[in-house]
Amino acid sequence: HLESTGQALTAQQIAELARKGDGACAATLDRHASRLARALAGVINIIMRKKFKKPLQFNATAAAGSFDTYKLMAGVSGSTEKNSYSIQYQHLRSGGMSSAYDTTGKGDFDLDGFVQNTINGQFSRKFSEKWEWRLNGQAGSYEADLDANAFTDDKDHTANNSNYLAGGGLTYHIGKAAIKANYALNS
Repeated sequence: HLESTGQALTAQQIAELARKGDGACAATLDRHASRLARALAGVINIIMRKKFKKPLQFNATAAAGSFDTYKLMAGVSGSTEKNSYSIQYQHLRSGGMSSAYDTTGKGDFDLDGFVQNTINGQFSRKFSEKWEWRLNGQAGSYEADLDANAFTDDKDHTANNSNYLAGGGLTYHIGKAAIKANYALNS
């Protein structure tokens, strides 16, 4: 808020002024909600520590939770003496809840849900006892319903985001230690 307006206000002051109709404070809360939604929904980091033991393995998971939330995951992975691979898909959906505070007490604010889909994969190959290279990638997208600001419900306000990540790396094994060089692109 300070950077955008030059006003040094506390979070409580910004929320109160936004509730009273201050456009700059409402815009600050909108920026905060948008950034928070992107931060929460856009970060997935998968680190594989365990080598696959079979040339072909399948996995699937289904889970359900509160606020009409469902998560489905499925994948295929495997390895041979020199190659390993993994491809995973995840679908996460929530019916949501309103993030706006209902000062009227009517309880008629809509539920702000979201849908997220992510696919990721990796491939690695050992080309000697000491050297290994790998490629990885991920594509994800989400759509989240948002309120207009902290005190105002909005039935049609949404945020959409797509994220693509690609990378590769080279590993040199020295006994039980390893030297790794990685490169990644994110858009």
